[in-house]
Amino acid sequence: MNQQKKNILANGGSIGSGEVLRTLLGGLAPDLPASIFVTTRISAHSAGILAENLNSKSALPVIGALDGQPVESGHVYVAPPDRHLLVIGDTIRLGDGPRENMVRPAIDPMFRSVALSYGPRAVGLVLSGMLDDGAAGLHAIKSCGGTAVVQHPLAAKADEMPLAALEATQVDHVVHRDDLARTLTEIAGRVATGDHHPSHGLRLEVEIAAGRRLGSSELSKISGPSPISCPHCQGVRRGDPHGHAGDGGTRHAA
Repeated sequence: MNQQKKNILANGGSIGSGEVLRTLLGGLAPDLPASIFVTTRISAHSAGILAENLNSKSALPVIGALDGQPVESGHVYVAPPDRHLLVIGDTIRLGDGPRENMVRPAIDPMFRSVALSYGPRAVGLVLSGMLDDGAAGLHAIKSCGGTAVVQHPLAAKADEMPLAALEATQVDHVVHRDDLARTLTEIAGRVATGDHHPSHGLRLEVEIAAGRRLGSSELSKISGPSPISCPHCQGVRRGDPHGHAGDGGTRHAA
């Protein structure tokens, strides 16, 4: 019987993360038995050239994620502009659900999706960046038996995202940039153990990110209404009553 490994590596960052990702991917072996996913906080109108830039430094093939493509080991998938990169089952889905933490793609939806689909096999890495995107998603990965890794905030160009992640959950590894490739390689070789019991709320959040429209009764299970409305669509925003949804007021209700 083959034992499953911790071979689903999800990485999220913002300001200062591009250089870190190039260093990380440049240090990974071409035969790494893992699938790697990358979301960075980019504008919806971005040219979407991150995959091309990273591919020049990586021994693993780096490609822009496509909706419906199967997940393959030894590949790096990068979120495109204006879509959440989700992994549902063994298939990539590009979600057009609400912006989170003011952006789409956002890191939290990707982290939640790998937590839901892979449980103990999932590894989340929060890199340099502003605000707190990734903190709630890393908590979800850890809650589903996965592994939480954070770039050392003292060595990050922007320390807000690493610090928020450290506050949100009990992190397994805090790692300097130059040691990230070695650390992830070691983790990817470990057997994934532990129970995987994702909550109903986590399932709903992944469905919302994918684009499913939910009624108020379903939304009330994972969030409470806010008096703040979105300046772009005038929709009511909702926050997480459990304190695990980023800044608590950036997920739209519609």
